[in-house]
Amino acid sequence: MTCAGESSREACVPTTLLTTKNKTRIWTWNIRTLYETGRTAQACREMDRFNSKDRRVTITHCYAPTNVADIEDTVNFYEHAQTIIDKVPKRDMKILSGDFNTKVGIDNTNLEYIMGIHSTVEQNENGEFFTEFCSFNDLVIGGTLFPRKNIHKTTWISRDGKTENQIDHTPISRKWGRSLHDVRVKGGAAAASDHHLVAALLKTKIKSFNESAGRPAHKYNIREKQKSDHFKIKMRKRFSVLSYYQKRQSTNSDEVCERHGRRHVQLFGSRSLENTRSGSQLTPGHAPRKGRT
Repeated sequence: MTCAGESSREACVPTTLLTTKNKTRIWTWNIRTLYETGRTAQACREMDRFNSKDRRVTITHCYAPTNVADIEDTVNFYEHAQTIIDKVPKRDMKILSGDFNTKVGIDNTNLEYIMGIHSTVEQNENGEFFTEFCSFNDLVIGGTLFPRKNIHKTTWISRDGKTENQIDHTPISRKWGRSLHDVRVKGGAAAASDHHLVAALLKTKIKSFNESAGRPAHKYNIREKQKSDHFKIKMRKRFSVLSYYQKRQSTNSDEVCERHGRRHVQLFGSRSLENTRSGSQLTPGHAPRKGRT
């Protein structure tokens, strides 16, 4: 599918998605009028199709049964969705989008890890299926995390303009929840649809490297006298070998100096040795330091 004035070759060129420097917007739109002439090009001008480059991303678009549909149809839908999610590699960033026809409500008791409180309406029966599905797959419902005015949260409006609901959602893997910066409705996009355009703003981050990760930090309790004495004994034993070598090294250096002095006296006499010692105090090429004025 290409836009008006865009060649098929240009449409196949991959676009950078989810880099650490740029922010990426993912759009979801349930447009009932796409079968009409010209609606496809109009929707394509509103949205871009991206290919992943730095991060593996799997985006699954869904269209769930309505709340008045048979319970069997709803169960079959979520079973089929589960089979698709199971095929996604675990390391991928999973993003779901589309018309789930569900109201999750503002009560997130015992569901704080998958949803916030910034919704618009009470939960319906489809909302229970949806929250259980997100909880099982460790997905966060993005549209409930950010405080927005109702005009920026309602995704569907009835034909008579009297009823508004938030039934389009954008769940994302909870592991990548911090990469989701915003979810809001864009009401300016028009394609003669009763659904509004939902935009999700994403930006990935580079994980910081911790050198101490994996190495446990040992704590020593030496306040007790028994443990303190035991610690001192171990330290003495550990450094006794080092002190032995230090003493031996100093003894050897003294012996070498003494042996060198005796040899010097035998060759040049004691007076020459005194002149050598006095002359060594002034080193050629270095001026004596002067005091500060």
